Parts: sequence; C-alpha cells; structure tokens
Amino acid sequence: MTSTICSEGSPQEIGKAPISTPTGEQIPISQVARVSSSPGPTMIRDEDGALTGYVYLNLKTND
Repeated sequence: MTSTICSEGSPQEIGKAPISTPTGEQIPISQVARVSSSPGPTMIRDEDGALTGYVYLNLKTND
C-alpha cells in the first residue's frame, strides 16, 4: 500500500486509510485490522537515495 499518511499520523488517522478488497471495494483499514502504536527502535532508511517509511505488522490473532 502506498499512502501519503505521515509517520506522525495517529492510529485513528491511519485506520481511515483506504485499502481495496478482493472485489475492488475501498474500505478503511480499521474495518479489517486494529491499528495501534507501540515503542520501537528509531531508524531512518532510504532506497536509492529516497527516504522510505516502513510499516511493521504483527499478524498474531485470536481468531
């Protein structure tokens, strides 16, 4: 997913980001995932000289 949401966005704002379903419908991420923030290591990365942000997912579920 490519997004213009910056890293300072709140979990609620990020949860509003649209994703496509297999049928092509656009829904907010919050309908299929819980979005939260937790502390982690700070890092700055680049790909071919362009600053890049990464989103790490924890796919642990209770389903």
